[in-house]
Amino acid sequence: MHFNKIKIDTEDLKYLYCETKLALCDIAEELYISNRTLYRVLKKLGLKKRKNIRRINLDKNRLVYMQKKHNNNYSKIARFLGVSKQTVMRRCKEYGIFIKVYDKQKEVQLLYFDKELSMRQIATVLNISTKTICEYFKRNNWIARESGAYFRKLENESYVRNNNKKFEETNNGN
Repeated sequence: MHFNKIKIDTEDLKYLYCETKLALCDIAEELYISNRTLYRVLKKLGLKKRKNIRRINLDKNRLVYMQKKHNNNYSKIARFLGVSKQTVMRRCKEYGIFIKVYDKQKEVQLLYFDKELSMRQIATVLNISTKTICEYFKRNNWIARESGAYFRKLENESYVRNNNKKFEETNNGN
């Protein structure tokens, strides 16, 4: 069969795709064509593209080791293995490994109210933004201490307003 001046043996293609279950990129390489051309040919032949079902070798012992090494953090384990966080979570569930989910809100609460760190210091320690910390405060109805840039700004505005009133009163009185 000819596809845009490229001779492709459709029987070879069907064998590689259906029987050997090779990955599409490997088939394209074997036939010396691009992935895009391969997709087009498959579509013309009426063969549907398979889902990417690459299954990584991730046994229970390796997951337990990774869990200890990366402090129970799904994201760090996934990044290290080069897979998605959902893959790690799904595999843990299959093996009955339960990883404690890290709750930064509790950590923020502890650092702010018990250790009395500022929001900026907490953001640096936990590697999160101050905006995220403010969201935690709103969500949990926590009351912030009257310190920090936000409150200094309010104090400055009220100081300016008070001084302007005094200035106006003295000028109007003359």
